[in-house]
Amino acid sequence: MENKYQEVAEIIFILAFCLSSVFFLSLYGRAHVAKSEVDQFRAIAQPADAYYEWEKFKVHGRILILFARQLNAEESESDVSVTGDNYIYQAAKRNMIRKIYHIIPDGAWSEVERTLSQFPMVAHSKDTFRFDIAGGVPVLIMRIKDVPALKEKVLINIDGGCWSEKELNEISFELQRKDVESDLVTASNILDGNLKGFGVHGQYFR
Repeated sequence: MENKYQEVAEIIFILAFCLSSVFFLSLYGRAHVAKSEVDQFRAIAQPADAYYEWEKFKVHGRILILFARQLNAEESESDVSVTGDNYIYQAAKRNMIRKIYHIIPDGAWSEVERTLSQFPMVAHSKDTFRFDIAGGVPVLIMRIKDVPALKEKVLINIDGGCWSEKELNEISFELQRKDVESDLVTASNILDGNLKGFGVHGQYFR
């Protein structure tokens, strides 16, 4: 079991490396990106700890790509404590986040699709669902294959406990293929808190 978590930790860490490499790859090619790094990559104990990283870096008005099974956007007042159930809502309410792409594991998609289809306030177009939280912050729910190509750097928060090694490979591939860049990646539920093995095997993760 420990080996499995170690592999997941390495995958997430290499994913962070790949995100920072996309821009340089497009300009100069592979040979010029060996030493490029993401601006910030944080291993956190649980998904909600991302909120405190965003707070620390004075995040405001950003796009978030959330790789997790649960949205954790329970409606709550602005003056209540941040919890695992409401941290996304609180980040939206406090203007840290202006838009959320919630990426669901493929294995959970049928259940999510069935549930969201029951609510008339949830819009549905092709393979994407949409609704608003915190007075107008849009949440778009989709699968890995539907991650959009975005022109600005985004926040990324990964709940590592929700994804298999194969799915983490797919996440990495889609983010690279669509030139998604991030300056702050947070990842929880990984074993290697020290994030050793940066650039493991000396190659890009595909």
